[in-house]
Amino acid sequence: MKEILVLIPLLFLMISCSEDRTDEPEKEDTIEIPFRPQNVLFIENSHTRFNQGVDFYLKGFLDNLNLSYEPLIERSAFDGYTLDEHLENNSTTSILESKKWDIVVLQENTFKAANDKLGAKVAMESFKFAITNNDTQLYLFLTWAYEDEPEMLSKIIETYEETGVLLKAKVVPVGVAFRDFKNANGETINLYNPDGVHPSIAGSFLAASMFYYAIYNEDPTKNNYTASLEEATADLLKQMAKEAIDAH
Repeated sequence: MKEILVLIPLLFLMISCSEDRTDEPEKEDTIEIPFRPQNVLFIENSHTRFNQGVDFYLKGFLDNLNLSYEPLIERSAFDGYTLDEHLENNSTTSILESKKWDIVVLQENTFKAANDKLGAKVAMESFKFAITNNDTQLYLFLTWAYEDEPEMLSKIIETYEETGVLLKAKVVPVGVAFRDFKNANGETINLYNPDGVHPSIAGSFLAASMFYYAIYNEDPTKNNYTASLEEATADLLKQMAKEAIDAH
């Protein structure tokens, strides 16, 4: 008899729990909408501005995406500038404050990045504090070594990678891709301008391919944009861009 009395309340409890579960509304599947940056600002010097600019080629990729909005890709660029000089330039600070940027890309003077790690870090950190929009994402443009001074690259990498961790910024390793592309393809496609410092059109295109992939999460090898390059050359550069970002 005691066993029956114990079983009866247990039965009611099971029925009650079952009814509670049926009353719960079913959870709807949520569709995750990818982040699409609308306003992107490059703060740079001639490394980025050369050949009409990395931003110019980035726009070329975006024109083939058929976006539902018109992306705004702008730059503040002065030849030879360091980020410290940008911070003191009214043109740069004005454009930085002009709107809520989704992405701000910082490119330090290559010589400074290779030879003054602390100074470069402090300058990039100062820019982070100068950005008033808390939602702005910071990207760092890791540049290439001078063509006749490849040993610079290890110091440049160290500066950008350490700063990326410090500022929780995304590093785009363009200089690493320059090195790896040259190692794989030799001199068949030169990424450097004859001055050995600035990029050729192929070099600018490679950088733009990497930012297209890094910022918009779009595979550059699936975009038929080639700029003024031969299709086979553009395909090689886009493949290198994808591999470099995937490996980083």
